[in-house]
Amino acid sequence: MSRGKRSMEEDEFDWSGIPYKKIGIIALVVALVIIIVVFTIHIVNKRKAAEEANAKSNTNVVQQEPVVEPGIPSTYKGYSVLGEIIIDKLNIDEYILDSTENAAMELAPVRLYGPSINNDGNLCIAGHNYDEVFKKLNELEAGDKFTLMDRSETGQDYVIKEKKEVEPTDLSVLMPVEGKKQVTLITCVEGATTRLVLIAEAQDIVGTDLGDTTNDTTNTTDNEG
Repeated sequence: MSRGKRSMEEDEFDWSGIPYKKIGIIALVVALVIIIVVFTIHIVNKRKAAEEANAKSNTNVVQQEPVVEPGIPSTYKGYSVLGEIIIDKLNIDEYILDSTENAAMELAPVRLYGPSINNDGNLCIAGHNYDEVFKKLNELEAGDKFTLMDRSETGQDYVIKEKKEVEPTDLSVLMPVEGKKQVTLITCVEGATTRLVLIAEAQDIVGTDLGDTTNDTTNTTDNEG
């Protein structure tokens, strides 16, 4: 009996050596870490859900149609538009750009000199000898007509009075005219050695309001046809 009792006493665990305080601190730290992780996950999921909801609502918004200017636009490929020239005989319907830059002339006829469209004076319109611009201009003859439309789509018919060729240095065709509406169409003759010039005068008015009649002129530049 004494031997058994001694064995039990020797095998008994000594609980007094356990560091309860240290274990409690460790458990508290672990608990705090778990709480922080769970809270962070919750915040991330909440933010993600909000972003997905916003993205979904944005896709459901009806896309606004781009604003399209009625009639003749104010600009075309970066250049101001004065109006439009319509030559039915040649199937030409082109914007007239308010620029004497060669890059503008690559796109459409330009105002080389003179007043704005359908105003008193000599409006000189130049265009390259291209298929889509003024290549067929030599097919026009005295008596043929064309129409100029301003930005308000008020039109005026013009009748060709004279057709001639001039040297590139001949600036007499740019001279202003007082008391009447005149339009001078200019393009290069094949080879660019001379200029084809068509001089036209206003005939009957297609529109009603010709607008301002001030002679807004631009400087003459030497452009290749």
